[in-house]
Amino acid sequence: MIQATLASALTFAVVAVIAYRRPQALKAQAVVGIALACTLVLMVGMAFALSAHNIWLVAVGFVSRSVGRSLTILLVALCLVRLKSSKEVAFAVALGTFISSVVELFSVYLATPLSAAFAVGAIQAVTILWACKPAKQVLDVTAKGDPVETLQLADPNAFLSPVNGVFICMLLVWGVVTALGRRNVYGYVAVVAIMKLMDSLGTLLGAVSGHLTNDFVQTDFFMATGFALTMVFLFFAFLWCGFRNFSFNDTIESVTSVAVPVSEPIEQPAEEPASEPVLTVQDVLDRNCEEIGARCGLTEREREIFTMMAHGRNGRYVMEHFVISRNTAKSHIKHIYAKLGVHSHQELIDLAAGVSRDAE
Repeated sequence: MIQATLASALTFAVVAVIAYRRPQALKAQAVVGIALACTLVLMVGMAFALSAHNIWLVAVGFVSRSVGRSLTILLVALCLVRLKSSKEVAFAVALGTFISSVVELFSVYLATPLSAAFAVGAIQAVTILWACKPAKQVLDVTAKGDPVETLQLADPNAFLSPVNGVFICMLLVWGVVTALGRRNVYGYVAVVAIMKLMDSLGTLLGAVSGHLTNDFVQTDFFMATGFALTMVFLFFAFLWCGFRNFSFNDTIESVTSVAVPVSEPIEQPAEEPASEPVLTVQDVLDRNCEEIGARCGLTEREREIFTMMAHGRNGRYVMEHFVISRNTAKSHIKHIYAKLGVHSHQELIDLAAGVSRDAE
């Protein structure tokens, strides 16, 4: 049903927005609770719908199943990122796909549609409960970090664009997405949600195109043929323009690790008065930031931001300290990276720390 596919797309769209803007709100208890509630609605709702012969209740049951299934996929994806190797991920995905296919196949042969709904719902509930604990461990980590849109300021290469090719190509996509999650867990939930959103939108587009073609066949065969050929041409043109140079390996390697985000000022321990002034590590780091900034042609504001980031402060701290917009902070950081020849926050910190070590 198109309604069910649309519900799945909307579910992943909501998850992606929350993961991108407010990861702290994405609690494991809430995800598990909603998934179980949707599973319960599937089983109970289908019972009432079939007994009352109400098509609207049947539609509610299918939509509930789609939402519950979408959240179950999210929980399982969070479990995958905890696996250590790509072989383990491939085995887990293959096993899960096989079990899902067997369940779908045998549900068709059950005595009644109600029995099938209860069987699917029971297996989905068991999967949710099994995935709850490992998924919670991953979500607890992401909840401690800043939002993706904030982390992107200092580490633009640590996150994929929503229109990246990895979200369009579904071949081996779980292995690629899990590899991305191991490199940067803070963006993993958003990556999974965007991937499944693209999957659902592709299904919707295919379904709509199929219905239109069928309608054209009944009225004008030549128009139907022309429409089908046009869709095929657009598809191959899309692949040629967007994926000629696409590489899964390059996509994974392009994602950098995120430096530990620090949004609050770092408290310095109290020091005993010394007879002679002694340069602390922080003083040496500040001095070397000034030297690097002068050598690389940083402006006064860029030097201030460079020093802050060298001390571990992130983009959000820069925005709040200077009372500037996100785009302004992003522009400053981009210029700093370009002048210093670095590509991530961690590389910036390593550059400053390496100079300070040489100085000492």
